[in-house]
Amino acid sequence: GEAADILEKELNRVGLSLNAVRSTNLWGHAVPTTKEAKTLEFDFHFNRLLPEIRKAKYILLCGSELVPLMLGHKVSQIAGLVYTELDTSTIIKWLIPGQVVVATYNPAICLNTEGVVGDFRFSIERFGNEVKKGKKK
Repeated sequence: GEAADILEKELNRVGLSLNAVRSTNLWGHAVPTTKEAKTLEFDFHFNRLLPEIRKAKYILLCGSELVPLMLGHKVSQIAGLVYTELDTSTIIKWLIPGQVVVATYNPAICLNTEGVVGDFRFSIERFGNEVKKGKKK
């Protein structure tokens, strides 16, 4: 959809291709409305997400639900920051040595909120820089 188009365009700007990365969503469809249904759906999707994350060297976490869950902070507080096991070992229990994580907003927010477009773009640039640094090693 439109959010994927935004993500693809911004990744292309920094020399990365959406086709070259593994992309998945916490929610594969509309978020359920009841608490019980949301809990069941969340558990299902989250349990599918973790194995994917464990395979990755570079992780771009997007969204106001996933970022606080995985990093312990609101996305608005940490968008564009780079995390590694060296500076977050006590915070992020799931991080595997050698992984690099950058947090950002869900790309769909750029469709509705002009104020975060720059933050989103900055986060993608930081992510792209980390990937490029890793390729040089």
